[in-house]
Amino acid sequence: MKKIIPATPEPHTIEDSLLGSEIIRQGKVAAVVLAGGQGTRLGFSGPKGCFPITSKSLFQIFAEKVPRELHFAVMCSTQNRKETEEHFTQHGFFGLKKQNVHFFNQSNLPLADHNGKWLFDEDGKMVLASDGNGSFYSSFYESLFASFNGIEYISIFPVDNPLAEPFCPSLIGFHVRTKNEVSSIAVKVEKAEKVGIWVLEEGKPVVLEYIHFGTEKFENVFANVNLFCMDMEFIEKAAKKSEALPFTKVEKEWIGKRVIKLERYIFDAFPLAERRGFIALPKESCYSPLKGKQHIELVKRALAK
Repeated sequence: MKKIIPATPEPHTIEDSLLGSEIIRQGKVAAVVLAGGQGTRLGFSGPKGCFPITSKSLFQIFAEKVPRELHFAVMCSTQNRKETEEHFTQHGFFGLKKQNVHFFNQSNLPLADHNGKWLFDEDGKMVLASDGNGSFYSSFYESLFASFNGIEYISIFPVDNPLAEPFCPSLIGFHVRTKNEVSSIAVKVEKAEKVGIWVLEEGKPVVLEYIHFGTEKFENVFANVNLFCMDMEFIEKAAKKSEALPFTKVEKEWIGKRVIKLERYIFDAFPLAERRGFIALPKESCYSPLKGKQHIELVKRALAK
């Protein structure tokens, strides 16, 4: 097995932030929130983005950070698309222009039991579930890409991190200055537990998911927190090669049973980018994940700071 070499971030400056702010002002960036999940682990029956972490839902927190003139897209699942759209409609799109808010679905794959047999519901229909955030490329390309005229860059973030900035000037400016195809924000962690980290592969940074760590332990490394900026051209390239992205087997719960689900990860396409890099920001400024009930109070405190 090859030795795993942790990667280090590139420097970024106030000039990057100023450049990013100008690119945002020019309307060259759109934001996409990855929001296909349900709030089950939060004890909430609806889409995770509708969860009221404070008096506001996660979707509202993000929408209020989006400049009204810019485009904001929500990647849903077939399971939560209807409720997600209704949530935005019922709240007047949180002050955003209706025509600038877009919804699209990620794709699905069948669920299997631990013997590798496909699962069927009581009506005899194959049970499908969303196939991970790696389907972003093909789903976005097929649904919205052609209509985003004048957009050069896409900012991407997950719905379960309310500290995420839909339009982060530092990240966008770094991305534009370096002429990267893909750029990311990382945070330094003392111990890498259940989080992917940035490592070097053939001298370039890639994300190694924690399930592939083996017996190795990593300390004082830079974690992937799924905050990205991508060129539209890279998204098109990745979409056309998305079938080649690897699948990862993960365990999920379905009606009280542990089942097998196949997922693709958005970062698995990064090796397709000739130019890629990441910067590091303080964790308290950009990352407080809301994965389950145990995180609710932590996130509330992070938002209150």
